[in-house]
Amino acid sequence: VYFDVAIIEMDKPVTFSFTIHPICLPKVPNTDIDSVQNIPATLSGYGSKSGETSTVIHYSPLTIMRQKECEELMFDLKTSNSEFGQDLWRKAESILDSERKISNELICTKAPIEELGTCPGDSGSSLIMEDPDSKRQVQIGIVYGSLAQCNDQKYPSLYARLDNYNILSFIREHSHMTSDF
Repeated sequence: VYFDVAIIEMDKPVTFSFTIHPICLPKVPNTDIDSVQNIPATLSGYGSKSGETSTVIHYSPLTIMRQKECEELMFDLKTSNSEFGQDLWRKAESILDSERKISNELICTKAPIEELGTCPGDSGSSLIMEDPDSKRQVQIGIVYGSLAQCNDQKYPSLYARLDNYNILSFIREHSHMTSDF
């Protein structure tokens, strides 16, 4: 799943309005993976707790985790003796790299309160944060999924990291954006 990013071209241009506007991408790749640790972020997506298709967009305020903290949670699952922990580890294995670790291509989030996080149907949705320098909203991640659906309180949701050099280069190389958002 690493570098699982796609670009969709639309047949017609989008008319921007008060409710429809572009999102900014990170300006430059980020080599300091923990530079966004403990920063508030917002997940927006059409997922639902029931798993049924939703036509209403939902928002979840989350916090970006330190990479090491996320790795430690994954290690705890790997060594868990409980059936629940082992089930979650199997889910995590399908997302993690061959060394079974959180790589630089991933971002993890935690919820400040329970029952917030990525839900079924949120895959491909965006994780947004405020750029500390420009104060603009920047898409920092694309949802892969969660270990505990709709609840990042104990186990994180995982995202493709858009400020990763390879991912950001791919997007810039293959998109036909007419302006620098």
